[in-house]
Amino acid sequence: MSSLSKYRKNIYSQHGEDGVIREILRRLDIKTGWFVDVGAWDGKYLSNTYALLRKRWHGIAIEGDTDKIKNLNQLSEEADGKLHPIPKYVSAYKEGGLDELLAQTPIPKDFDVLNIDIDSHDWYVWKNLERYSPKIVIIETNATIIPRVKYVQEPDAPPRKDLKFTSGASFTSIVELGKEKGYTPVCHTGNIILVRNDNIDAIHIPQEELTDPNILFENVFLTQRFLTPKNLLTLISTIIQRRFGKLKRKKQAS
Repeated sequence: MSSLSKYRKNIYSQHGEDGVIREILRRLDIKTGWFVDVGAWDGKYLSNTYALLRKRWHGIAIEGDTDKIKNLNQLSEEADGKLHPIPKYVSAYKEGGLDELLAQTPIPKDFDVLNIDIDSHDWYVWKNLERYSPKIVIIETNATIIPRVKYVQEPDAPPRKDLKFTSGASFTSIVELGKEKGYTPVCHTGNIILVRNDNIDAIHIPQEELTDPNILFENVFLTQRFLTPKNLLTLISTIIQRRFGKLKRKKQAS
């Protein structure tokens, strides 16, 4: 468990993210700035960014659901235009990806907080973000998959609510993507919260957490909800099918 977990507190968030984000911003001495919320829903419900908007931050709220966009437009009016809704689903590919959508907005390249919560190709959305470099990233992980297991769903696969193991990306896969992009994980709440490496010293994370990020893994989702024989068999079957599928495609290409 993360040393930052003691700061977990819900104002509008679901698993204590509001409190952790507040503490990280305090340590970085960031009092105001810009956020991006991918999969913003109505901008309020179980939101990791609404508390920032309430503090008069500027934000980009991206949501493809037509009804929710109406809510976001109303919220933008209430926030005196500080919230910029984008009525789109973010693609899992570079075309139609987050870079293209943010280019239509006034957000700076070095913005402060990126939140990605779309229950599917979150990993790809962040992977394809190249023109922007947020200081803090909050990204949903499939917390039903134990650390050290690498898993990322296929980019076009829809979320499977009946098979929890097959949606999204595993803790380890997101941590490794963060390392590739220059980020360090600092807390796991079901979402992984990562800080850009040039800011990590100011966070004062214990060395053991930096050395072994698996310490951060919050296993309550795994042990209390999803660690069942059926789900374990589903995970094993899915990994085997994907592994043999890749081998088959390589043989066909050679």
